[in-house]
Amino acid sequence: SACSLEVEALDMPEKGASHRNQEPHVLRNLLEMDEDLIRTVWPAERVVVGVLSCTRLKTLLKKARCAVLTVRRLPHVEISDTALQSFEGDVDLSCRGMSSGPVQPLINAAANGWHRVVRLDMRDNCIGPDGAARLAISLSRFAHLEQLLLGLNGMGVVGMGHIASILPYCRQITVLDLSSNQIGDNGAKDLAQTLPCCRRLGTLNLSSNVMGVEGIGAIAPELQKCEHLASLHLRDNKIGDDGVGLLALCMPGLTAVTSLHLGDNFITADGAGHLAEALPCCGSLREFELRGNQVGTEGVGLLSSVLKQCPSLSALDLADNRIGEEGAGLLASVLPQCQEIGRLSIGGNMAGEEFCGLLASVLPHCSLTHLDLKRGDIGDGGAGLLAPALPQCTTLRVLTLSRNHVGSDGAGLLASMLPQCPALTHLDLAGNSLWPEGAGRLASTLGLYPALTTLDLSRNNVGDEGVGLVATVLPSCTNLRRLSLGWSQMTAEGAGLLSSMLPQCHSLRTLSLRGGRMGPDGADWLASVLPQC
Repeated sequence: SACSLEVEALDMPEKGASHRNQEPHVLRNLLEMDEDLIRTVWPAERVVVGVLSCTRLKTLLKKARCAVLTVRRLPHVEISDTALQSFEGDVDLSCRGMSSGPVQPLINAAANGWHRVVRLDMRDNCIGPDGAARLAISLSRFAHLEQLLLGLNGMGVVGMGHIASILPYCRQITVLDLSSNQIGDNGAKDLAQTLPCCRRLGTLNLSSNVMGVEGIGAIAPELQKCEHLASLHLRDNKIGDDGVGLLALCMPGLTAVTSLHLGDNFITADGAGHLAEALPCCGSLREFELRGNQVGTEGVGLLSSVLKQCPSLSALDLADNRIGEEGAGLLASVLPQCQEIGRLSIGGNMAGEEFCGLLASVLPHCSLTHLDLKRGDIGDGGAGLLAPALPQCTTLRVLTLSRNHVGSDGAGLLASMLPQCPALTHLDLAGNSLWPEGAGRLASTLGLYPALTTLDLSRNNVGDEGVGLVATVLPSCTNLRRLSLGWSQMTAEGAGLLSSMLPQCHSLRTLSLRGGRMGPDGADWLASVLPQC
């Protein structure tokens, strides 16, 4: 079966910078060969037809100070312990989406041969408890490990115990991803016992782990000992109101936390009350995510009352919390007092038309850069109330109004105002009811948007007529880079209209036409012009 080994040899990044963000200085080589061939040539002193020789590869790696190795689909391949024995720089090893059998020999070789593995990515490998036990033996030798990513591995409670036991040997870890491993409360307790050893820990991801009150109760006090913890991910667990109460008691001690994710945790108004008491004490918190809970009107009211006491908060996500029109109104009323909040997500709350009127009255006094109102049930009326205020929101860059029952009338009102938004770069109107008429109204001003780079009109039943109207103005959209017209009921006729304009769209980089009905004839139209794009 086919396999690949990707190697980058990099210069050492400046202190404090991630080497993954640096351009390869010496080598970036992708070898594609079958399993037997890789056994034969790696690290043999011979030339592989069509690629650089392994001899040169080894020579360059000896000179490099940092190597990034990405391995995919390598069944039962063992890399010799001596393959890189002379390489003493940092190694970033990624083995995602494989299985525990092929992975273990690779990890053993790395542990024996590469003494400075700084990043190990083994997400989505289904290693299970037994694989976690074998992996733990190798990890105990990775004294320089800084990032350990083990999400989506089904380790369970037993596997978590094995991984937790080696953390005292990995004192340099700054990023630890254990998401989607079903560790439960007992696994969380095992982790809590050794977590304080990771004094440099900056990011901890425990999302999707069936962790409840007992688990968070064990973890939360120990988190206070991780003095550099900045990002905490606890999404999709079973923490509930009692668990979030225990976490809230410890939040004042999490002095470095800038990002807290508590979405989908069965938190109601009582839990929101606990968080409201703790938030003013979190002076460093910049990003707070609570989506997918049930805080309701009462809960959002409690949270809104303390937002002005959170001077660093810049991103707030309360989507899908059943807050309704009244709760959304309470939130909107305090926004002018929260000038640091730039990203606001309140979609899926059935905020309704009335909320749009209140939001429109405060938008000019806010500093929002991202506004997400998807699934807000605002309709044409809400769009009409919101539209006149948008040009006064001079910082707004991203506007999401998908799945809001906005029709052609609402589209027309938005089209008349959005070109006056100087900073708007992303507009998402997917899943509405624009039909061809609405698409035409938007198209009539599309070339006037000064900064628009991304437009999503998918799932709007605009049909061939609507696609044609949008296509005719695309050449005048000189900044548009991404356009989505998926599930638009476009046939071969619409594909032909679009094809006639694509060669003139010099800025367009991504075009999505998923879910259409253009058939072979439409595909032929597009294929005929793609070489000119």
